[in-house]
Amino acid sequence: MRVVYKTTLYIPEQDLLTLKALALKSPRKQLTYHIQQAIKRYLADAEKGAGSTHRRFLQCRGIAKKCFGDAVDYQRKLRQEWE
Repeated sequence: MRVVYKTTLYIPEQDLLTLKALALKSPRKQLTYHIQQAIKRYLADAEKGAGSTHRRFLQCRGIAKKCFGDAVDYQRKLRQEWE
């Protein structure tokens, strides 16, 4: 059995308008469907980057200094991944 939770999202008005326009282009799919698909894609992309600096950070909670050293160096590494 799949459990689904209801939540409230705060998104910029322009993003909401864009999502509504997308939903209107595919009348059989509701706005919530498009939001759920976007979240699934985001999570799938995050899983692909399992070796990323951020993923390592999450695995090293509480001992981040041992894993990463200086916080400024960590930020530089993280930003390099974004480029």
